[in-house]
Amino acid sequence: MTATDMQRAAGRVAGLSGALLVAVSLAGLVATQLTDVSPATAAMSPPAVTETSATVPEAPSEVIPAVAPEVVEDRPLADHYPLQVGRFWVYRYQEPGSDVVTEIERVIVRRESRDDGKELFIFDDDGVVYLEEGKVYEMGSSGGVNIIPVETAGGSPPVVYRSQGMQIEKWVGAADTSLVVAGQRFDDCLEVVTRFRALEDTGLKGPVSYSSFYAPGIGMVGRQTWPRDEQGSLAVTLTDHGTRKL
Repeated sequence: MTATDMQRAAGRVAGLSGALLVAVSLAGLVATQLTDVSPATAAMSPPAVTETSATVPEAPSEVIPAVAPEVVEDRPLADHYPLQVGRFWVYRYQEPGSDVVTEIERVIVRRESRDDGKELFIFDDDGVVYLEEGKVYEMGSSGGVNIIPVETAGGSPPVVYRSQGMQIEKWVGAADTSLVVAGQRFDDCLEVVTRFRALEDTGLKGPVSYSSFYAPGIGMVGRQTWPRDEQGSLAVTLTDHGTRKL
């Protein structure tokens, strides 16, 4: 399998091909599956996650070098992934090694409260997102799960889980990265690094990695596949965002 094939596979497991939503990870499928009932009544326990202090490779250099302050003030949890009814994001995704470009829109259409106090936010495709213990859980309507660590304090260990013959690791690469997307500069971004490694019989050879960048008060603004090309281009870019009155 070529490097391009691996990048395409990474795009698929990241939920970035066809009509699938950006950042809903098909490789994040776990034993816990959503049923065809209202998200407010479905079993919403988070998937099993193993936190480990295992050594991970250093994150790639920042898109725009920034001088870190002497003291980094911790932001409120989920500030980099604002959860609010009416929030929408429009992304442009280019298939690696192809001229095919897909535009995908995500909209949070309603909020539901559970008896256990958990607040669920539902997308227009019936996907669910919620915050728990320093992580954002995105659960697709077909059962796919994407776990996003958003806790920036204290150098939290990577989030590690297995699915579909792959081991997935996610960790915070930087809490103050800056980058330019479509001519607009975003500062103080949270970089979340994802690495997929085939366990056996998956057809993938070697690890596949990418960085996702989350801007405070906005959400994900870009995604960059490793290794970076000479231009440092982004595979996924934010083209529009905001809040609609629903």
